[in-house]
Amino acid sequence: MDQIVKFVYVMIIFLFQFLAAMNVNAVFKCVQDSDCPKYYCLLIFKPKCSLGWCICVFKTGINSYN
Repeated sequence: MDQIVKFVYVMIIFLFQFLAAMNVNAVFKCVQDSDCPKYYCLLIFKPKCSLGWCICVFKTGINSYN
């Protein structure tokens, strides 16, 4: 009986992780730079719209930390 409970528990965890991983949307579609979320890139990068997709590019210029 204990083995059946453990098996069901492991199957639920495995299936949940599989289904959660399928719903991840790691890329954002965009039309202009403001469509890309601010949190998309690390601090030294800024989000930019390129060919309809958000990408991270290096910040340049005097106000690069804004």
